Amino acid sequence: MGSVIDYIECSNCKKEAVFDYYYKTGEGYIHCPSCGYYRAEVIKNKDKKLTELTKEDWETKEYTKELNRVLLLIELESEMP
Repeated sequence: MGSVIDYIECSNCKKEAVFDYYYKTGEGYIHCPSCGYYRAEVIKNKDKKLTELTKEDWETKEYTKELNRVLLLIELESEMP
């Protein structure tokens, strides 16, 4: 899988964010190390061919730093014995 990484302006804090675009699938990820903003546009149904995908096959996830912190704590808790 190939990707192109670029630097863009964060839509949340206006500082520099990283944009990782997977050109073979069209999926994209944005992460801002300054404010913790995260956005992902990913394919939900990986069983379909790219030419068969519809709008319903895509999912957008968007988090702020506070939500990222909460999700990380939940993930770490679930990994504890």
